[in-house]
Amino acid sequence: MNICSTEGQCVAGCVALTDWVIWNNRNNSVWNDNKETGHQLGMKSSHLWKDWKAAQRVCGAWLMIEQESHDVQWQNRVWDGSSSMLMGDSIMF
Repeated sequence: MNICSTEGQCVAGCVALTDWVIWNNRNNSVWNDNKETGHQLGMKSSHLWKDWKAAQRVCGAWLMIEQESHDVQWQNRVWDGSSSMLMGDSIMF
């Protein structure tokens, strides 16, 4: 499959998601003796793709706000043996 180099991100992502849905259907058939129809798989793939795109829009907007408001820089911290660093400090990526 040369789709990643010949198509855009949307098409490649949709194809990858559809492949994943088909693979899960195959596993359900083998392990649980439960198969879905091609129409069901297509609908599931379409819904998952729409959900993923919506989540990326929300997450992308949130990340842009975070990047604009904070310049995050890693600082090396020495653990002094107390639990205060583990309990009170938060890690930001």
